[in-house]
Amino acid sequence: MSAPIYIVLGLPESGRRDLVLDLVDNGLDKGTPVTLIHGEGVRSDLAQDRLLQKSYPVSVKTFKFKDGKFSGLPEPDDKGVWFLLPDSREDLIDQMQALRDWFQKRNITPARILLTVHCALAAEKPLAEEWHEAAVHFSDYVFLNRREGLAPDWIKAFEKKFKDLRIPARFERLKKGAAKNPAMVLLPEARRMSLIFDDLDPIDTLEIDEDNLPEEPFDLTVKEDPYFERMRGGRRVKQVPKPKDFLPEQYVPKSL
Repeated sequence: MSAPIYIVLGLPESGRRDLVLDLVDNGLDKGTPVTLIHGEGVRSDLAQDRLLQKSYPVSVKTFKFKDGKFSGLPEPDDKGVWFLLPDSREDLIDQMQALRDWFQKRNITPARILLTVHCALAAEKPLAEEWHEAAVHFSDYVFLNRREGLAPDWIKAFEKKFKDLRIPARFERLKKGAAKNPAMVLLPEARRMSLIFDDLDPIDTLEIDEDNLPEEPFDLTVKEDPYFERMRGGRRVKQVPKPKDFLPEQYVPKSL
């Protein structure tokens, strides 16, 4: 059995590694081996440095993402717990589709997908808010972070938007990078809207009555995730802003 792998989404400075540090410190048994995986060229921060100073075994791996593919992702093993941080400077949807393929080829499923929301950036830049809306679609647990200086009304409106859409993911406001109940966060319970990591029977995706099947033929192909759908020319049906279009310049790699 593979070690549980948690995918942690979030933009630069959103506090992803602060969250990981809190989950490791307060949600795992002491001595549990931890593997942190992030994009090559993404600089470490204080949270990562503190993680490496712990007494339990911690290893850091890096990957590259280019032309829609990952290289350097380690092969899963059964040791400890893994935290995989997609490169927040690269295209979110391309990476999620590549991760779907990577997990499927190994016949494993992520334990959970977590998201740290950079509220200040989302409030300042509409494109960043759109990016977060797409990220919520893939997430089981959404943490509102970087709320300094924001009016409470903006935060309430952001939360209400997803409540009105009946998004099943849990929402929580981080306090100093800490979750209310780290052990609960780590429970391997899927609450995401997206079904890209689920092993689906096509019949289960059809909105039909099994006791009264329609006479006309119906398609048993599992529908593609709405964010992965493409038009005939290759353009995605749902357009998600690319980080290079809204991130501060210091966070955008020259390759973008």
